[in-house]
Amino acid sequence: MAVPFVIASDLCRDARVYVYGSGAGGQALVRYLIGSGLGVAGYIDSFREGSVDGLPMHRLDQYLALRRPGDAVLIGSSFVGEIERRLVASGITDALDGSLLATALLEQSRMAARVVDGRIRLTVPEAG
Repeated sequence: MAVPFVIASDLCRDARVYVYGSGAGGQALVRYLIGSGLGVAGYIDSFREGSVDGLPMHRLDQYLALRRPGDAVLIGSSFVGEIERRLVASGITDALDGSLLATALLEQSRMAARVVDGRIRLTVPEAG
């Protein structure tokens, strides 16, 4: 099982950091890492390639060709079990599980969007 990841200072500042998962959770994790002063080298995704917010997104097979010793891989998706199995099958056994942090960051963002005049709006007004 991947080791839980909860704070940016746990990562080596010299590590090339890749976040596995390019959805909302992975993107929230990347924003947190960048906001904490860490560089993020890119995303890893099971099926897609391209870029997200200016960062490269590699399929796992592409990342494996680029991997260097010392790279840090953080799982930023809710599909932790499936991703971890793929990583281990590919020889990566030191991935960190950032999925809980990613979920918390997303929830924090959602709650912040509900604050109006210093109060949390519990219902969303109907459009009309």
